[in-house]
Amino acid sequence: MLRNLAASLMRDVVGFTLGSLIGIVIGTILGLSRVADRLLMPSFKGLRQIAILAWIPLISIWFGVGEAAKMVVIMAAALIPVVLNRHEGMRSASTQLVEVARTLTFTRWQFVTRLYLPSALPSIATGVHLALIYAWVASIGSEYFMTIGRASAA
Repeated sequence: MLRNLAASLMRDVVGFTLGSLIGIVIGTILGLSRVADRLLMPSFKGLRQIAILAWIPLISIWFGVGEAAKMVVIMAAALIPVVLNRHEGMRSASTQLVEVARTLTFTRWQFVTRLYLPSALPSIATGVHLALIYAWVASIGSEYFMTIGRASAA
């Protein structure tokens, strides 16, 4: 039992970490680029409405029912809340602070590290917290629904 629990925890940690990191990158791009925001944000908001367990049949077709498929389900569960909260955090930067940064001629890197990142930290923490919850639910769901039939082999 301990070996199976360790495997589940490892699967959850890897999927959560990958989903969160990719979500932070995508959320940052969506938060900084108005074109990317207008093109991709409606899709992410639509994906949020689909329950993660509803993706399991489609992911099973694409990736099978092995470890990779389970990690993809967990990663997808963690990705959506991180992207949405990172995006909102980037957009919530004060317009007055943005004007001050423009007056001080911040570089693009300074805008991100000194203005947008600090203003987005509460939203990032919320997104990562939600991602951890959703990743655990997806981990349990993927293990339950993505099993190779042992009853038929017995």
